[in-house]
Amino acid sequence: MKTFFIDEHCPTTQDCKNLLNKVLKSNSKWKRVTKRKMDAWTELRVFVNEFGETYTMSCSDDTKILEMDLRLFDHLIDEINRIAKFYFTCDYGDIHFNPSKMALSISGGDGGYFYSTKSHNYLRKKFQEDFDIEALEKSEPFIEFNKHPTLSEIKSVEWEAEWSPDDDPEFILIGKIIDLA
Repeated sequence: MKTFFIDEHCPTTQDCKNLLNKVLKSNSKWKRVTKRKMDAWTELRVFVNEFGETYTMSCSDDTKILEMDLRLFDHLIDEINRIAKFYFTCDYGDIHFNPSKMALSISGGDGGYFYSTKSHNYLRKKFQEDFDIEALEKSEPFIEFNKHPTLSEIKSVEWEAEWSPDDDPEFILIGKIIDLA
């Protein structure tokens, strides 16, 4: 899979089309076929040209271009985001996906991360009090993302604190774990 990492912001569809033609040294007529807002800063867009070539762009302060059709992974991305509602952090929590390796990289910030089936409101209230994460973890053991039956396609999961694979062009932001802070 060809990937490009460009230190350029693409806020509009037309900006993305122009950047695709510039990077690929083409004069193609691009059509945006899908757009996903991942957070306040990041959007994923899929473009197809008149020859059927398909590229996915991850646009934030900079832009990643991947020669692939992210729509092929829509079901998986939706399921990852559904399951992510059971993972919590006390800092920021980003989920990055590498479609060619079927890998996830998840950051829990320096606040760590944990798994719980308890409601967000209950956990948020407990977090504001004297929150005993160790007791919670004993009552609800951690379940790895790809151990959920609906995510068996994911081959590896890496959890990190204070790290993100932003500089790896094959990893793209696809979701969040819940920040209790």
